[in-house]
Amino acid sequence: MLTEKDIDNIRNSWAIVVDDEMDNMLKFYNRLFKIAPQVRPYFPDDMGRLAEKLGFTLNLLVTNLGDFEKLRPTLEELGKYHGDLGVLNSHYKYVIQALLFTVKNAMDVFYTDEVGQSWKRALIAVSGVMIEGSRKKQKSKGLLAKLFGGRKKSYKKYMR
Repeated sequence: MLTEKDIDNIRNSWAIVVDDEMDNMLKFYNRLFKIAPQVRPYFPDDMGRLAEKLGFTLNLLVTNLGDFEKLRPTLEELGKYHGDLGVLNSHYKYVIQALLFTVKNAMDVFYTDEVGQSWKRALIAVSGVMIEGSRKKQKSKGLLAKLFGGRKKSYKKYMR
């Protein structure tokens, strides 16, 4: 799990990223769509609202990293929500790559490999819990979906 040094690295680096939060969140999405263009159709044309939500979520995460178990129910629910939208487990690796890229670019000369590794450990832990949450959704609704013809939903439907 995360060490105190990891948590310090993440919080200190987040203070730099959040200094220009909206711009950095939009840069995250631009990077995500560059490395995983197949996910772009899931998103609305105007990314402003979603960028705000991402910034809020990351603030919540960074603030509560010292008590990861407190975050678990929220992350599981977030995983269920994203699973309902059609997010695949394989998409999480792209999100991690795009967030690491965003942190590195925002920090510029202040970035270190140690900071990057701290973020990577945290994001792997977060995505693992979200994937668990999406699996719980699939297990609980699997039979109903088979019986009643459950359909995948897209991000666009929910973001308008």
